[in-house]
Amino acid sequence: MSRLDAAAKDALRREMRRLRAAADPAALHTASQTIAGHLRTMPALARARCIGAYLAQPREPSLDALLAEWDAAGKAIQVPAFDPVAGAYRMAIWRPGTPLRAGPHGIREPAAPAWAGPNTAEAMLVPGLAFDAQGNRLGHGGGVFDRLLAGFQGVRFGVCFSFQRIDRVPANAQDQPMHAVLTPEGAHWAPHATPLSYP
Repeated sequence: MSRLDAAAKDALRREMRRLRAAADPAALHTASQTIAGHLRTMPALARARCIGAYLAQPREPSLDALLAEWDAAGKAIQVPAFDPVAGAYRMAIWRPGTPLRAGPHGIREPAAPAWAGPNTAEAMLVPGLAFDAQGNRLGHGGGVFDRLLAGFQGVRFGVCFSFQRIDRVPANAQDQPMHAVLTPEGAHWAPHATPLSYP
C-alpha cells in the first residue's frame, strides 16, 4: 500500500469514527433491528447451514439476537477468535450462552474456542467502518477480516449503518471486497457479485 493510500484510509477512519460516535444510540439500535430483518429474508442466508458472523462491538450493528435465532433453527454459527498458537484469528463455533472474553483487538470472542474447519461457512457477515458501491470495505486497520476472508469461497455480506455506505473506500490488493452490503435500506449488490451470490 502506498503512503498516500494509507493516509487516505487513516483520515477516513477518523471521520467514520467521529460520525459513529455522534450517532444516537437509540437510532443505532433501531437500525440494527432493521438490518437483522433484512438478513432474515436473504435466501443465501436462509439456505446456508453454516454462517460466519461477528459479535458486535459498541456502535456496530448488533446481530446477537439473530444469531441466536439461527442457532435455534439448527444453523452452525462461527465467529472470529484469536488463536495464540497460530498467532492469528481463526473462526470458532459460537452458541448462545458461550462464555466470552475480549480478544487482542477488543473483539468479543469465545473464552475457550472450539475451532471451526477452514472454509466451512457458506456465508460471512462482516462489520466495517465504511463500505462503497463496489463492495470495498474499510476496517479498523488490523486486517482481521481481510485475512479471514482470503480464499473464502462463500457469499460475503458487509453489514453497516446507512451513513457508513459512502461513495469510495480506498482499497488495495489485500482488501477483501463484499458481494453485497446490508444497510437499513436493504441489500446493495456489488457489480462483481456472481449470479450465484444473488438472492
